[in-house]
Amino acid sequence: MTEFVGPSRVRAIGSPIAGVHRVLVVIVVVVVVGLSQASGASGAQTATQAAPATSTATADRPKVHLVTTGGTIANKAGGRLSAQELLGSVPQIADVAQVDAEEFSNLASGELTLEQWLKLSRRLNEIMRNDPAAAGLVVTSGTDTLEELAYFLHLTVRTDRPVVIVGAMRRPGVTGYEGQANLLDAVRVAADPQSRNKGALVVLNDKI
Repeated sequence: MTEFVGPSRVRAIGSPIAGVHRVLVVIVVVVVVGLSQASGASGAQTATQAAPATSTATADRPKVHLVTTGGTIANKAGGRLSAQELLGSVPQIADVAQVDAEEFSNLASGELTLEQWLKLSRRLNEIMRNDPAAAGLVVTSGTDTLEELAYFLHLTVRTDRPVVIVGAMRRPGVTGYEGQANLLDAVRVAADPQSRNKGALVVLNDKI
């Protein structure tokens, strides 16, 4: 784990998530089969599941893709925040990066199925293939399965650019909601060249 040492820089990047969960052995087998079957297909089908993208900032900033899946970070009382609403709640991000936001799903992390994880991995690979200029990815997740999802994406998203997974322990509108700060930090890490070749990274509470 490393701490932020400035508004837009980090001292060092921590190592990828350690510890192999037994259930992920099965997941990896399914992933290899699923990705190989999808390798020759176009990305049109998965792309249709994404909401229209929203951009912030100017072209001189690094470009980061934000893909939301739901979780507590978006679980506002009275209705979940969309990808665009979540991005819009942190205007400071415009000073850090140009962000394209899309909503993959908007569920509690425990409700996402293995098939949806596979589709998410394929979508992230598609984004990286189609946008070689992008600095990295940020993926929101519920904290119940955040570590497992990060390890899964570390194994299946084939890029040297950072894949940053972020969430929150408190939901929007409650005292101590840290989701906005976590999202801002996640974008900073994804936009930083030092984050390359580190695989999947989890950003929470000012730490990587």
